[in-house]
Amino acid sequence: MTAVSQMAAQGEIEHLLNKALEFNETTDEFDAWSNEVIGSFIVKPRERLSSFLQERVRHNTSDVPVFCLTPRMSLAGELMALSKHSWNGVGGAENPDRGLLCAALASVEYVRAQLQLVLWFGARLDIYRKHRPEAAQRFVDEVLSIDWHSSEAVLCRGFRPLSIIGASESSADDLYNWLGGVSRPVLDAAELHSVFPGAALDQPTVSELMCGAALHALDLAIAMADPMRAMGLLALAANAMWQAGFQSGWDGLEETRRDDAKHAGKRGGTLRHQASRELKSWAVAEARSLRGSDIENARQLARNLPERFHNVSADPERLIYEALRSLRSVSRQGG
Repeated sequence: MTAVSQMAAQGEIEHLLNKALEFNETTDEFDAWSNEVIGSFIVKPRERLSSFLQERVRHNTSDVPVFCLTPRMSLAGELMALSKHSWNGVGGAENPDRGLLCAALASVEYVRAQLQLVLWFGARLDIYRKHRPEAAQRFVDEVLSIDWHSSEAVLCRGFRPLSIIGASESSADDLYNWLGGVSRPVLDAAELHSVFPGAALDQPTVSELMCGAALHALDLAIAMADPMRAMGLLALAANAMWQAGFQSGWDGLEETRRDDAKHAGKRGGTLRHQASRELKSWAVAEARSLRGSDIENARQLARNLPERFHNVSADPERLIYEALRSLRSVSRQGG
């Protein structure tokens, strides 16, 4: 980035921080504005891996080739295992273009998740300037020093906006919560199809995007000269893979439930549906007083279930999340 373009980028971010001050971060108006900003904000995706090569392997037991990642340098076994799991998680073993596409989209979504938190913090900046002026200034200095149009620059920096005020969540958690938002602007996979012509155009799942973020974090960590930043990227990769597994577990459970429902008796199914409806109604009513993403609110409500709902579902958090997500979707469509 040239000095001129860097100054322009800083001016753009500074303008957004000033604009954010016009909003209350708890309102729908802020959500609509921030989503519009993020949806139109241009981010250069990270399209290639720098620490790995792709190797086509054909096993004796099958004529179907498998595409493996081969590191450019010798790696510890645990790192090799992590790269394998993340590569398989984005579908790269079967279709490398598909894998790289998912990972590229994940790199952009990572920036979007962090930028959403920057705007949220920006809306509260006057409060922090009054009560925590040093933290507020450190936040502004950090934000303006980052090239937010480059996914690689944002990943390498490892800046977590809310860490300024002591929040300890991983940026993988931030990404997972962002991807769970119903109203977030969707990044169309077709925009990168010219770069990865062999990839299908279906939208990646949340689990695939988390694996893609892990893959890029690991790829950058291997080549990172700064040991502290390298450790941060490795931690991001590990946390992102945990979230990917968590999401896959939910998806698998839902598939099992759908299969079980096909064989359930009508009377038993009716009783279960009635109890589920009551739980969902309670959750929706309680969520009106909460501020947070649908995923965060579902987790909080699931930890505080009334006793009458304890045996309604093996996974009440998922049930509540679906109810909140459905409500938000209907609300958006209705205006």
